[in-house]
Amino acid sequence: MLARVFAERDIELVTGRRIASIEPGRGVAALDDGSELAFDLFLGVPKHRAPDVVLASGIAQDGYVPVDSATLKTRVPHVYAIGDVATAGVPKAGVFSESAARTVAEQLLHELAGGPPPGAYPGTLAGDTYQLTDAANGSRLHTNLLAADTCAGVGVGTFHVSRAGGALRFRLVSDPCPARAALLTGRLWTPARPGASCVNNGGGACLGDLAAGSYRTRQFRPTVHYTVPAGWTNPQDLPGNLLLQPAGGDERFVGIYRNVTVPDGCMARADPAVGTSVDAILTWLVDHPGLQTSAPVPVSVGGLTGIRLDVSLAPDWRTTCPFSTGRPIVAILYGAGPSVLHHTLLPGFAERLYLLRLDAAPGKTGAAGTGTGNLVIEVGPEGRSLPELVQAAQPLLSSIRFGSSR
Repeated sequence: MLARVFAERDIELVTGRRIASIEPGRGVAALDDGSELAFDLFLGVPKHRAPDVVLASGIAQDGYVPVDSATLKTRVPHVYAIGDVATAGVPKAGVFSESAARTVAEQLLHELAGGPPPGAYPGTLAGDTYQLTDAANGSRLHTNLLAADTCAGVGVGTFHVSRAGGALRFRLVSDPCPARAALLTGRLWTPARPGASCVNNGGGACLGDLAAGSYRTRQFRPTVHYTVPAGWTNPQDLPGNLLLQPAGGDERFVGIYRNVTVPDGCMARADPAVGTSVDAILTWLVDHPGLQTSAPVPVSVGGLTGIRLDVSLAPDWRTTCPFSTGRPIVAILYGAGPSVLHHTLLPGFAERLYLLRLDAAPGKTGAAGTGTGNLVIEVGPEGRSLPELVQAAQPLLSSIRFGSSR
């Protein structure tokens, strides 16, 4: 999905290359294959390593500072290390530094004022405790990534944690508690913090990974009531955008957008000649020389009526856009507010569109059908089997009910 989002925003994605050198005077980054990329502003993430001053101090070992994973003390008395420089057994991400700083503050206060020894470094985001759900069989574990209640007093275990889709994968480094090591490793665990905000940056009030059941949108309007089987995720819930993805979704999704139009060619703007009515958008799609469409079919979804059709790139279409890296492309949907999107079709991909009317009869207010414009459901893009994806999404589509637009 990242490559698609970049393409929609005219951002070229270059993979498999490393930066060999930077020439600020020329505004050029040289890659390891000899090619160059021009830039106005270069934002880079350097390799994680201890700063030179730390390396020169002699406190580091193999490029990092060893610490006691419970106290974050180094081998030098009264010296602590937190953040990326420390080998604390947690991912090298800035959010882990908050709970590390709290631990060190408590240790320093204990050194200065005495009293009962503080608790061990939990190794969690801001010290929170996570509830982990086994992605395979639904069993639950309350843990804080480094210590579990069943191993209290045994010692602290250390694991490398990586993400696998929406789940966490634990790789054992060391653990004096065999039961905890056996429990955490070899499975996928899904983090869930009750009441936590959406973990997807820019996802609004998204719910993240979903258990089988019924849900409603919190920001998107009109309110969408829907039911999903196990394995679906909700990475976006905005006033004009709702995104749902099946298990192993990759780039596949069901998107629901309020008030959509079509783009002005390759430009990231609306086509001024086409409005937001279902009939105008349908005519544009069917008449576009770069698109191959199925016969439009009248449809009703969640109490709204409109048209359904499948869309793919015409086999003989050769027109490219500056951001399509030489590939034929047609930009097909553009957000007219409150929806925010700029969606395209590339060769080999197809999707199903539901163009639903969101116009009200004069004087009618309150329920779905109020307001003006449209509501578009996009199923895709699918580069393997659109009928297979539509079949997987059908229980969700059949469950949809639209509520209030307020």
